[in-house]
Amino acid sequence: MAQEPDIDPNRWYSMYIGSHTQAMVGTVLYDGDGSRGAVFIKTRNDTETEQRWQLLKLSSTAWTLRSQGSGPNSYLSAIYSDDEQQEGKSSAYMARGDIADASAYWTITSWGDETWYLTNLANKTDYHLTLTPNAGHIVMSSNITAPQKGQKWEFLEIAAIDDERYSSVNLVDAMTSTATAISRSSTPSGTASATSSANANANTSSGLPTAAKAGIGAGVGGAALIALIVLGLFLLRKRKRGQYTTPPQELPHESMAHVQSPALIKYEPNHDNTTTYEMPYNNAVSEAPMNERPAELPGHTVHR
Repeated sequence: MAQEPDIDPNRWYSMYIGSHTQAMVGTVLYDGDGSRGAVFIKTRNDTETEQRWQLLKLSSTAWTLRSQGSGPNSYLSAIYSDDEQQEGKSSAYMARGDIADASAYWTITSWGDETWYLTNLANKTDYHLTLTPNAGHIVMSSNITAPQKGQKWEFLEIAAIDDERYSSVNLVDAMTSTATAISRSSTPSGTASATSSANANANTSSGLPTAAKAGIGAGVGGAALIALIVLGLFLLRKRKRGQYTTPPQELPHESMAHVQSPALIKYEPNHDNTTTYEMPYNNAVSEAPMNERPAELPGHTVHR
């Protein structure tokens, strides 16, 4: 029994459940300023580019999926939605590479009957990619007890991929896939054929893709850097505070022992050497005589 599907990364596949009268669609990126697209089920049409899927293996367990109609920088992912009725409120959508997260990495596991269930790195194994009954809506469901008819996916090869843009994967939070470039050669009839594989196996020693490891390493390094910055700011602040809060210093008492205040000089009259001058008390008092006839000035003289 195969543990993983026999997938050629150089070919387009139809993804379906059941009788294959319907197939999964990944639309162009039309929402959120061209960063998101829809995922749903639709009547099968192998010529419709939005129903053509590339499954590219990045590590021993991690895959990325993208549709031809959605473009080479668009990846099957999962997103939280308040409007979703399923428990977990997570549904499938197409995410542009610069906004995609861990949900863009998928694991494909066998049910044991040539059908497969899909889980992603963000939702872990607790949620499976599920086609909801009678709605055509594709969600992440926590109802994973076998058998689950809406989770039994199959892949049917449609045509060769003749587009160099699908030879690598570019995800912001992850890695740039080092997949071998897919070289093309045209036959006289114009039919394209792939001559090399784009299998990008990496990190076979663990189940995480290089992207996840890089994210963990960056997170640890970032936390250490923040801790060092905070410690440095604390020490700098403490040092500055010490410069401006010097404790008061008291002069030693012994240093003041020989210091004397200058003598206070008091200026007073010299009573010993200064000659005292006083008015004589024996001077006679002079008064005018009382018996003298007062003198008068002559009046007008009359001459006869």
